[in-house]
Amino acid sequence: DLFLLFGLRLSDLSHALLLLGVNAAIVGVSVRACLRRLGDGSQDEKLEIALFSCVVYAMLAPRLKDYSYVIVLAPTLYILARTPSPRWVAAILVLVCLNSLKSLGLKLGLGSGAVMLTYFKWYAVVLIWTRFIAKSGFSKIAKSNGSCSDLVAD
Repeated sequence: DLFLLFGLRLSDLSHALLLLGVNAAIVGVSVRACLRRLGDGSQDEKLEIALFSCVVYAMLAPRLKDYSYVIVLAPTLYILARTPSPRWVAAILVLVCLNSLKSLGLKLGLGSGAVMLTYFKWYAVVLIWTRFIAKSGFSKIAKSNGSCSDLVAD
């Protein structure tokens, strides 16, 4: 669906390989962030890693439906309470509150581009994941890899 937006037709194998690559990148960055977060074994550290793991699971879930979206409620509240930037808070809250607008996009004539309007929940989870890496003690990964700094900047 998404690739038709760019005029690409991919086989099932290509879709599977692309999904595998994206998931491998998410897991790789997430594991690296958790390893850098490990420290004294405090309760805060354990809580943050558990909440971050919920966010990672939601990013990797093949279908982010309402019943699986519930798993990111606690991490979202946790990270929003620790995010001083109103821009980030507003962006996360807007994406969390939006639902699929695919039918509206089709009515507006977006054609296959309307599929992009079905992923608001996943976009919100990506922002929450990014904020965990930036603000909850996982930030060493952002400082050690210059390519991540633009993603996590306020």
